[in-house]
Amino acid sequence: MLKLLRDSLNCFAAACICLSLNVAAQQPTKFSVKPCWNIDLEFKSDTPSVANKEAVFIAVREGALIAVDSNHGEILWRAELGGEITGKLIATDSQLFVVTRLESTEPTGAVSFRLHALSSLTGLTLWRNILQSLPIPVTESAGRLIVFFENGSIQALDAQSGQHVLETSFRKKISAVTFSRGRLGIVFNGEKQIAVVDQTLSAATFVSTTISAKQIIAIDHGMLIISDGLGNLASYSPDGENLLWRTQVGAEISSLVETPRGIIVTSFDNFVYLFSNSGRKIWKRRLAGRTVGAPLVASETVMLATYDGDTAYALDLKKGRIVSQIILEGGNLFVSNPLLSGNAFVFTTRRGITVYSKENCSVK
Repeated sequence: MLKLLRDSLNCFAAACICLSLNVAAQQPTKFSVKPCWNIDLEFKSDTPSVANKEAVFIAVREGALIAVDSNHGEILWRAELGGEITGKLIATDSQLFVVTRLESTEPTGAVSFRLHALSSLTGLTLWRNILQSLPIPVTESAGRLIVFFENGSIQALDAQSGQHVLETSFRKKISAVTFSRGRLGIVFNGEKQIAVVDQTLSAATFVSTTISAKQIIAIDHGMLIISDGLGNLASYSPDGENLLWRTQVGAEISSLVETPRGIIVTSFDNFVYLFSNSGRKIWKRRLAGRTVGAPLVASETVMLATYDGDTAYALDLKKGRIVSQIILEGGNLFVSNPLLSGNAFVFTTRRGITVYSKENCSVK
């Protein structure tokens, strides 16, 4: 009898240990950040910003750009470019690419655009080109700057000198582009079609799609993911010729982001999803507000800020659980998507720049 009781107790203890191990294994990755520094700045709520490993670059007012050391919160330089800084900024370790909009003082009121290349270390202008119309995105790859225009033309510039290398035109409005493995993926405004273009801009393959795409990204060795304004999501092979899968979320998709575990999808009804590269929904999470811009993926963590909200969320990438929150005080609100600069998480708020880090901060 005593032996039976001992055996039962041993089995119960072993079961408890096993249960504890399983519960521990299901816990999300621990994530905590510390406030480092903040700078009060005045700018529009939709001001462009970008970061590289060392600094944050942000347009502070019409034609002015500043660089801030992300480790210490020290302003490194300020550049006056003239005109209005528009569109997204592109930053590399050594260069910063900026588009400005200029209005003529002549009675015609003609508008022109300039593409500036600055040294990211000093803010000095390396070169500038005059553009006749506003470029949609500007993408840097393999020493070339790829510039797209809404009217369907594409230019490739040498990133170091600004000289024209290649140019082509599709004679139709471009709504979104992506670049991966030496190929460009392009979708056109209001059309159910993808164009896949080689890096020489000389050969293009046109493929019909099942949805009229508004966004496109390239993932998983060039596989193309597109979305429309109705919440539809579709995946095509790298050459665009084969539909791999299709799915749908509950509202219009606001952003697509590649991660090590699949594709993060955000929608205008405040949901965040993770889909596998084969189209399977792994998890979804509803937040208190609509996300600002695209989520930031850092290792196994997804960082999101809510539009005109005071809370940013860190989600565990594997399960979608909230593992940490950053809450602004005194009525301050987030106005832009989070950025990563080295080990620092950078947030643009109504009052300026706020930085958090997982490591100890070294403020001068």
